[in-house]
Amino acid sequence: MANDYFDFKMYKSTLITLALVPVAIVLFFFLSPAVAYENGPLENLQVLQLVLGSVVSLMAARKATDKKARNIWYSGAVIFLIFAGRELNWGRVFYPTGDHNMFISMKNLWYGPVVYPLLTVIIIATLYTLWRSKLFSYIKKTRIPFWDFVLFIVLYLAANYAEHRPMIFFEQHFDGEILEELFECLCYWLLTDITRIMGIVNRKNIDF
Repeated sequence: MANDYFDFKMYKSTLITLALVPVAIVLFFFLSPAVAYENGPLENLQVLQLVLGSVVSLMAARKATDKKARNIWYSGAVIFLIFAGRELNWGRVFYPTGDHNMFISMKNLWYGPVVYPLLTVIIIATLYTLWRSKLFSYIKKTRIPFWDFVLFIVLYLAANYAEHRPMIFFEQHFDGEILEELFECLCYWLLTDITRIMGIVNRKNIDF
């Protein structure tokens, strides 16, 4: 059953990501908390990663020979951009209040009232497109890179733990938000890599 949906090959890009995990852990002990602030270096890096993921999705769509496969990757590009919008707090980061790491509330943004209704419509339309395009049939053909997927889950859970638990080492308190953001960077890199492998490396002429 697992073989139907997963590719168990260990890709070089996966090994690179695995090697970056201890690098991220070491950086966690030395980086200033400011790097993890909203609209800070790590948040902006994540936005760039997600935009890159959207570009890779569009490249996969362009290479697809089947309309349904193209629609799947166009939907992937939209999902990456939604994640990027979330990292930008739907534009709130461009309206700082002057307080430390604080920004204007969504309801006070000039376009605030339309953000969530519009987002709901986009998400529903994207999910409908994926359903009409027979996403799971496509996955059985191209298969998800298993080790990328496992590493993504582990790093996502670790990032969530770092965000919500006290990080005390050597009797010293460290800002868990730094580790959270570093692991999120790796998660977004993995999502882009999964897109690259499934949409470009493992692509096939698929007859739905």
